[in-house]
Amino acid sequence: MQKFPAAIQDFAETWLQRRRHLADYDPEFPFCKVIGDIQRVRKAIARFSKAPAKDRRAFAIHVLMKARPDA
Repeated sequence: MQKFPAAIQDFAETWLQRRRHLADYDPEFPFCKVIGDIQRVRKAIARFSKAPAKDRRAFAIHVLMKARPDA
């Protein structure tokens, strides 16, 4: 997997992973905790937006494409 700049990795960790997994798979997870993360996510999006366009595009492609088992 390609190494992305810190701003891209932070965005992925903040937005795409941790809370999403909890909200998706833990029926006891309180929604108010997700709301409390909104400020952190806004900051991650702002840093993501400042990352080089080529890295943002590469990240978008990485997220959208399935990894080939023979790759």
